[in-house]
Amino acid sequence: MDTAGKGKPDIAKYHTDTIKIKSMRSIRTSNTEIIHIIISWLAISYAFAVLLLWSRSGIKPTGDELVNGIFNPLVISLSTVGVSFIVHEMSHKLVAQRFGSWAEFRMSLPMLFLMLFIVLEFGILFAAPGAVMIYGGKVGRRENGRISLAGPLSNLLLGLAFFMLLSEQGILYEIGRFSPTNNK
Repeated sequence: MDTAGKGKPDIAKYHTDTIKIKSMRSIRTSNTEIIHIIISWLAISYAFAVLLLWSRSGIKPTGDELVNGIFNPLVISLSTVGVSFIVHEMSHKLVAQRFGSWAEFRMSLPMLFLMLFIVLEFGILFAAPGAVMIYGGKVGRRENGRISLAGPLSNLLLGLAFFMLLSEQGILYEIGRFSPTNNK
């Protein structure tokens, strides 16, 4: 996103970069945000897939397992972590935008690399891929509380949806089975 001096976002340009959706007023986003979301989604999904490999064997996955055995755990993680992560962060964003704020997700490269290093070396997952940055608008304590609550509430709803997949078979069952461990 372009800046208007002193590192502040260029709000005028921001308001021209909107995606109109009929059922909503608009979702304001940028190419930078979309790239950050995709990179974070892939990184966190890969980290959870590695964790699933660790949990299956109980030992550190070999290089061969990380290449040839990653496909199914990665599909499961992309479907659960991916959906949970995106819905969680976008819930914060949409509520903040509803209150007139500029709000976009920004990844944290140091945290993404730390997450991948720790899960690959120790089989422990600490996921903090980034956050929704909020600027301006009419945000008091009450509005800030609603913005903060939006993400966890979305995860509760997703948890219920994933729970219903436990009655299915095959890959849908696996998605339902692993989603509670992936939901924030």
